[in-house]
Order: sequence, then C-alpha cells, then structure tokens
Amino acid sequence: MEEFNHQNAVYDLKFKYEARGTYMNGKPLPPYISVTFEQAFGVALSFRCFRVQAVERRNVENI
Repeated sequence: MEEFNHQNAVYDLKFKYEARGTYMNGKPLPPYISVTFEQAFGVALSFRCFRVQAVERRNVENI
C-alpha cells in the first residue's frame, strides 16, 4: 500500500470470507478474509489476510 495516501478516495470497502481448503484430516483451514477497496479516485486494491481490526469509526455527513 505504498501509494495509498490522503489523495485516494475510497468509494466502498468490502470484506468477504474465502475458503482455503482443508487439513489432511479433512477439517477446514481457517478462511482468508478478502478485502477490496473500490476507488472513487486513486488506487484500487484488494488483498487477502487472516485478521481485520477496526481502529476508528467516523460518521460522514452528507454535504
């Protein structure tokens, strides 16, 4: 996320669980969390991770 900065406008942020397969004993592996940033302007990106943490929430007022 080197080029992601204050100039990027995110239109939508989506989280989705994604299966990873199974252990050798047949039990499912913990899923990935697929994260997608849909851009309004700037960088569009997506990645997979195992954990997501919300640090802050801000209400946005309609102008």
